[in-house]
Amino acid sequence: MTLIPAIISLAILGLGLTFILITLLTYFAAWQNNNFSTTNDKLAGINSIIYRNIGLKYIGEDDIDL
Repeated sequence: MTLIPAIISLAILGLGLTFILITLLTYFAAWQNNNFSTTNDKLAGINSIIYRNIGLKYIGEDDIDL
């Protein structure tokens, strides 16, 4: 009877580790696809993802003055 709680604990641990792995893979896949080439390295990476997902929603093509 002591084997059943051990199996349940390992199953929950496995699901948690699987969730973490999928989250990290998704993050790095999005980071590679959205890594803007900038002169400032601080603007690359996660900031470019945030800019693409949040900032570009509210900017139309007519709003940009060059």
